[in-house]
Amino acid sequence: MTKSLDIVSDVVGNAVYKDLIKETAVAVEDGNPIATVFLQSKEVPVMVSQMLNLGEKTGRFDEILDKLANFYSREVDNMVSNLVSLLEPMVMVLMGIAVGILVAAIILPMYNLAASL
Repeated sequence: MTKSLDIVSDVVGNAVYKDLIKETAVAVEDGNPIATVFLQSKEVPVMVSQMLNLGEKTGRFDEILDKLANFYSREVDNMVSNLVSLLEPMVMVLMGIAVGILVAAIILPMYNLAASL
């Protein structure tokens, strides 16, 4: 288990989580459950640490990790879709302003030319 935690800590890009996983590997070597470091950490959401603790106690650690991955995958998808739906009107307004400026830049010189004749 400690070898797999070491591999995971090398793969994780976030330095905070990397240190947390390394602490977990040391705690597991000392005979503590995996979830102890996660339960004490303020960086890890409470739900994640409680789910890890539950998975360790029930012996279904892989299923719990799979459910957590699916949950956070859906959360990220929802956040991205919400962000896109918020950005869409702003992009449309900016495009309208740009088209208005372009039209004004083309038509105003024509009117000025026609008025000077």
